[in-house]
Amino acid sequence: MKKVKIKIPQKIADDLCYRSDRVCVVCKAPGDHIHHLDGNPSNNEIENLVLLCFRHHDDISAKRTLSRKLSKGVLLRYREQHYKQVERKRYLPPLYKNSKSRSLITEDIFFRLTLDALVCMEVEKIRSYLTCHNWQTIQKHIYELNSFPLEIDWRAKRAILYALDDVSSNTRHKMPLLVAQAVKHIASSVLPTRSLKLEKSKLISEEEKEILNIGIEIGFNMAYDAVKYLHNLKIADEGVQILWQVLCFVNQNQIKDIKKYTSEEFTQLEEIAEKIGDKYSEILFRLYHKHGLSGKRQFPEYPKELALKL
Repeated sequence: MKKVKIKIPQKIADDLCYRSDRVCVVCKAPGDHIHHLDGNPSNNEIENLVLLCFRHHDDISAKRTLSRKLSKGVLLRYREQHYKQVERKRYLPPLYKNSKSRSLITEDIFFRLTLDALVCMEVEKIRSYLTCHNWQTIQKHIYELNSFPLEIDWRAKRAILYALDDVSSNTRHKMPLLVAQAVKHIASSVLPTRSLKLEKSKLISEEEKEILNIGIEIGFNMAYDAVKYLHNLKIADEGVQILWQVLCFVNQNQIKDIKKYTSEEFTQLEEIAEKIGDKYSEILFRLYHKHGLSGKRQFPEYPKELALKL
């Protein structure tokens, strides 16, 4: 049966051109043709369309060719990557548009980049105190990581979290509760989880995902070491709260890859607690895991026996 071609509505064509920045998703040449991924010219859903140049559209359409055609799967990968590049370019314009007409970076972006650079330098100074393996020194300096302006961007936040990660990786070496509380407090203020719900239509960036992953590592390190090596339920509680905050956030915003990873880390904690026979830690981890997947924001209510133990 001959396939019926239905004209692509102008609104959909315009949206596709905007998403693609009017260029071919494969080679970035001017986009001349709209290709139907499933080969059905009547299916004009935007997810079934991709903008291509004449050459690549012609290659796909050719019936006889010795060269390997661009498959639907490959085109989808090209399109996904291209859309991400377009979004990044629109969010952060280049320093110069071209050699003839210099368009300086906006004042706001320049301020944030400069601030991040200064904060990163200061964090490196503080970090030297946090890696000295002396808990008194660490306790004295760790709250300096909480002294920076709220306007810092992801580079500075990443630097702060890496410094906290250094501290959390040494939990097993008799971390004091006050240091564990400081790590939890500072991580909670830096992670993008304070506002539980992302703004409407806003996509989480790869940089924010990286920050969330560092937060997961910090929380897991503290909770795991506290149970396995220190047998300290209170420090485990501080660590698992960081994991719980991330799980609540990614669950609420359907960030599936990080949700899966965080849930797997919770499962590991539950398994180690069960393996060493730590009843209260197992209850604690299962409580936060289940609550994080429930979509609720308020702190979970501890069972009486757990509350008395803490």
